Amino acid sequence: MTHRPGGVRWQLLATNPAAAISPPRPDRPTLVIPDTAAVRSLMDAGEGPVRIAVLLAASTGMRRGEVLGLRWSAVEGSKLRVTTSLQRVNGSLVFGAPKTDRARRTISLPPIAIAALRTWRREQAKRRLFVGEAWHNAGVVVDRGDGRPLDPAEFSHAFGRLCERLGVEGVRLHDLRHAFATSLLVAGVHPKVVSEALGYASTAFTMDVYSHVLPTMGEQVAAAIETALGTP
Repeated sequence: MTHRPGGVRWQLLATNPAAAISPPRPDRPTLVIPDTAAVRSLMDAGEGPVRIAVLLAASTGMRRGEVLGLRWSAVEGSKLRVTTSLQRVNGSLVFGAPKTDRARRTISLPPIAIAALRTWRREQAKRRLFVGEAWHNAGVVVDRGDGRPLDPAEFSHAFGRLCERLGVEGVRLHDLRHAFATSLLVAGVHPKVVSEALGYASTAFTMDVYSHVLPTMGEQVAAAIETALGTP
């Protein structure tokens, strides 16, 4: 049964005046975009699994669970496939599907990530030989030293401590994803390509999230029109 306000039910009002009112839209939180120097310092200062996880997050734009759920079987040369995400569910670490269907994607790796992954894989192989039968064969790229995956909450806490040690204030782990997207857009990469790299549902969503932090995009539009139409 449809609920009607008392004034309408008692026939004091013909219609509900509140029906024509649009509720206010919540303000979008201000994005914190760490600059290139801050991102580089975070990549360089991390140690062990935190180092490789930060590098992957910064150089691919993957979400936390996607980074920690990445398996070596999904890394092929200069590309990786996002097919799993690591989450804690009811107290247990669980490998599940990515956040959305669009989140299942293939990402091209920059040279810095390719080189780091090669070095990390060699180090991991040495640890596996050293640990022996105690090794957990989860097949993950980011392991905690014995083959087991790194807990997402533990990674976030370690990242927070890293930021505090470096004096990088107000930056969350997820902001590395924002920095990745912003760097691509500023470099002139088409928003559709950026959307696909991030695993977003649509290009419109990408532009809605990031257009207000890219004031130079308006200048780019004006410059493009001037090139096309010429000067007076």
